[in-house]
Amino acid sequence: MKQVIPIFLCIAFAIGCADKPKGARITMIRGLASVISAGKSEPAAVGQVVQANDEIITEKDSIVDLQIANGGAFRVAENSKVKINSLGEESEMNLEKGGLLVGLQKLKGKESFTVRTPTALAGVRGTSFSISAERSTIAVLTGSVEVKKGETTVEVPELKEVRTTAEKLETKSLSRASAEELTSIGEIEGISEVEGFDEIQKNLSLVVLDIEKETLGNGKQIQPREAQEKK
Repeated sequence: MKQVIPIFLCIAFAIGCADKPKGARITMIRGLASVISAGKSEPAAVGQVVQANDEIITEKDSIVDLQIANGGAFRVAENSKVKINSLGEESEMNLEKGGLLVGLQKLKGKESFTVRTPTALAGVRGTSFSISAERSTIAVLTGSVEVKKGETTVEVPELKEVRTTAEKLETKSLSRASAEELTSIGEIEGISEVEGFDEIQKNLSLVVLDIEKETLGNGKQIQPREAQEKK
């Protein structure tokens, strides 16, 4: 009997590892979407694991949610094309068109997560944010995002955005379009499992409140949570 127990533990460990494959697992699909892998395009399927060098394409009124093996979730918005350059300790995505919504737990050690767009490079250490290639905008819900364009780098804090096509990179208050995009982060399948989800919920409530009050179009600024709590 003593010889059987170690064997059983090894089998159980192997099964546990199989349940958490490296890559990004598709958790939800709405509408029409496809995955291009090794040059072959096939309809996206829930449960499918997307690996490095694969591409995800969504059609009009279609979205795809995915969970990352090392902690995090993201959504590919409608009319988008995203290439997964790498996934793992160093993760990188290339947003060729469309948009992304991302929620990540705090990265550790040498871990990194970057998103390339046609106009800039966004690097994060554990945050939630949106990227729109069409509007050339990166908006941050929690944490901060380091945005690099050419030789210029700017740190975008929570509840701020940056336009990457502007002659000068500078952070600004959230536009209504960015605020409405950020509210969808809370809807991503599996986002509640991300470490730091409480922070995401708190800032989502601020964004939703300001949208409801229609303050975004009247020159009023969405303020970080700390500033609101001091009032």
